[in-house]
Formats: sequence, structure tokens, C-alpha cells
Amino acid sequence: MFIKIREKIFNLTDAIFDILYGIKTNGYYVNINPRAINLGYGPTYYIYLNKLYKKYPFESRDHLVDFGCGMGRVIFVAYRHGCKNITGVEINQDMYQMALDNTKNIMQKC
Repeated sequence: MFIKIREKIFNLTDAIFDILYGIKTNGYYVNINPRAINLGYGPTYYIYLNKLYKKYPFESRDHLVDFGCGMGRVIFVAYRHGCKNITGVEINQDMYQMALDNTKNIMQKC
């Protein structure tokens, strides 16, 4: 019961952050292509990312590389926490395009 309530709260929080950032990183994406080597996309909760980046703050020389960046949530939160050298790698063209669209939107907000 507690896990379901926590998950609903986290999902609501994620939706609010996406609205504030002007991006879309919510939802799950499963690749149904049998020849694909990627398994799918499930975003990391904003709450966990914020805790991680607060505990381990970025220094000016740091460079974050996010393999399987999906729609770019990890990248955008890292940027908001001061990481200015970031590379996202994504093999799924649809997810890559979504990450590019999100990048345009978040750059307009910052």
C-alpha cells in the first residue's frame, strides 16, 4: 500500500517538474522492434536525481555522459544543478528527437 502511494506521489511530482521545466520526460516507452537492442525507457524520478546531485555536487571541470539518455531527464536535472558539460547518448531515434525537443524548450526557460 505504502509503495503504491509513494509511486503516485513521485509520478505527480515528476509531472509538476516537467511542467515547470517546459519539457516532457514522463511516461514509459517500450520498443517493440524485435531487432532492437534497447529494452525501453523508464525515467528516473526527479526526487532521486535531485538528492543525488545535492549529495555529489558538480565541479566546473566535470563532464556527465548519460548513455541511454532517453528523453533527457537526467541531463536536464544535472544542468539545473550546475553541470555545464553534458553529453547524452541515445540509439533510439524517436527518443533522441524527444530529447532534442526538450533541450530546445529547457534552454528557452534558462
